[in-house]
Amino acid sequence: MAHIGIFTKDVLSETDFQNKLQLLGYEVFCSKTMLESVLKKRGGKYLELFPIMVISQTIFLKEEVQALLSLTKKNETVLLQISEERIPEEFSECEELGYIKRIRKDISLIELKETMAEAENTLAERISKQNIEICQEKFIDSLSKNERKVFFILFNARGNFVNRDQLSQQIWPGEVTDSRLVQLSQLIAKIRKKLVEAGFSKDSLSTNWTKGYAISTKLLIRPRMLEGLNK
Repeated sequence: MAHIGIFTKDVLSETDFQNKLQLLGYEVFCSKTMLESVLKKRGGKYLELFPIMVISQTIFLKEEVQALLSLTKKNETVLLQISEERIPEEFSECEELGYIKRIRKDISLIELKETMAEAENTLAERISKQNIEICQEKFIDSLSKNERKVFFILFNARGNFVNRDQLSQQIWPGEVTDSRLVQLSQLIAKIRKKLVEAGFSKDSLSTNWTKGYAISTKLLIRPRMLEGLNK
């Protein structure tokens, strides 16, 4: 289970909610000092320790809520907010920016268990996304100049096969020779190996001796990672 931090201006007012979380088996840290440190942008250590953070109902100023949301979003922190049953309309825009859902002050233990399961699932998805991005960066950085050219051409083909002769001519303009086709095969083998080393499936790059080569559309590469790839 993830450790949970509670932002509050009054620690005693969080006793009941904190007890419910502890009954569910969570380790909880509730602190007014943590709130002050994070708002002053000196609380980075807290954001690293607590991947799930709860905003107390004692924090009602829109500016403070938005500041917490902005700061925690950089760390992919999962945010929840305790509130009264009636939600002020001015907070609706904040909800669109990152809350899973708001938690009623009198939430039942069963409902809280479901909400926290949802929060943990969201956290797992964010961690998975971060791991994918790390793999992407590792893979792109590992490619040589010609490997980058080949990968860029195949990736932009959007899952369609690119003929070996056509691909050879795009890499080395001019006559297609057996020597260049051998070099192309070697480039493909190196790209496939680096894909696997970076955590991608070996099926991400397909070979068909009649049709040529193709990159799977299931291979997720962010557009930003492709900037300058064809240079």
